Amino acid sequence: MVTPFIIKHTNEAGDEMTYTGDNITNISVEFNTPIAPMPLPQMEDKENILIKVEGNTTTANITWKVRDLGAGNSPFSCDNSHPFNTEAVASVSAMKIVQFFKDRFVPVTVGDSYRLTIGDELVMEGTLMKMSFSISGTSPVVWDGSMQFVHGNVASSVDGDYAEQPTYASIVDDTASNSIKINDITTSYFGVDDAITGYKVKYKKTSPSPASSWSSVSFTSTDSTDLDFVVSLGSTGTFEVKITAVTATHSENVYTIPTSVTIS
Repeated sequence: MVTPFIIKHTNEAGDEMTYTGDNITNISVEFNTPIAPMPLPQMEDKENILIKVEGNTTTANITWKVRDLGAGNSPFSCDNSHPFNTEAVASVSAMKIVQFFKDRFVPVTVGDSYRLTIGDELVMEGTLMKMSFSISGTSPVVWDGSMQFVHGNVASSVDGDYAEQPTYASIVDDTASNSIKINDITTSYFGVDDAITGYKVKYKKTSPSPASSWSSVSFTSTDSTDLDFVVSLGSTGTFEVKITAVTATHSENVYTIPTSVTIS
């Protein structure tokens, strides 16, 4: 059975674009723990001092085949609200898929975030370090795709100074009809501003009858710690929920990782 991979790109505005690859050549996941040895003179090897001064790194390397697909079988999917939705679902030739990666998918700013899912359970949040595509004369239709993904949080010295993504204790089914409660919301860093002006919560139904785009609700608040918000979702079912702080400079900062919640 071929292990599929799914990579989801979320831009600064929270619009999501997903690419699904099923024609895998190779997948490798590497866990790197740098340790510098300092052997002592005239001592046995067991006396070697191992010094750890760097953190750990996890990277995933994926190679796969990019081929022409029939009409209506684009590997990309988008929210209806995504600015490139129509173009994405129409990208069905191998050449157009490669072009779409170049123009619409690779990261540009610190606000671009990615979630890589390998198989059903291995999930990593981070960014694309490298993507490459090649084609040969022996196979002039099928491209060889390659990507290197690194797990972690992106920071840049040239992008805007964003407020950190909020943290919260839990998202639970609220006692009110068709509502959830987000508990103990806290924002520790405000970016270029010295305070927040509110929060924005986005939610999207995933089952039954999945929604094609995110809905949102805004809350005005200058408090940054231990906040509780109740959000009416309009119906029962399973939803994905994410939240961002709002500041005077940015109406949407960095969103939290979408969390699945079921209300009945």
